[in-house]
Amino acid sequence: MHINFYGMWHTTKKVVPLLKERGGYIVNVSSIAGLVGVYGLTDYSASKFAIMGFSEALRSELKAFGIMVSVLCPPDTDTPALEVENRTKPKETQAISKNAGLMQPEDVARALVKGMQKKTPVIIPGFEGKMTCLAKRLAPTLVEWMMDRTVRRVQKDGRG
Repeated sequence: MHINFYGMWHTTKKVVPLLKERGGYIVNVSSIAGLVGVYGLTDYSASKFAIMGFSEALRSELKAFGIMVSVLCPPDTDTPALEVENRTKPKETQAISKNAGLMQPEDVARALVKGMQKKTPVIIPGFEGKMTCLAKRLAPTLVEWMMDRTVRRVQKDGRG
């Protein structure tokens, strides 16, 4: 929460008065795990869900000032930070993450720019990420069942 949410909140608090004078664009970074709670990522998901709610409310409050607010929600992205994270990530979480796909940073950046050009409120890079979020909205029980099945399989026989 301190890094993911409060860091973003404090930065936004400082920049909003300046943007109110001239308009602008704020993009906060959440995650697919900010839209779908994932086994093994309880604290991370909570902080990223907080960013989603904050950004949605902020978008509404700042429209009158000509300020757009979007949220970038990438799946796992092939970065050195992910490599470090994967060293301690539970096997269940690793297995679930495989279903959302792995993106290259350049592809996430292209999706971000395209989303900003279209003024998309929630920018979800990649086909797998979009389908995961759509399924969560339309059939949340099915998504939960699929994740639970993956967790049970890994816990039963260690397969990822």
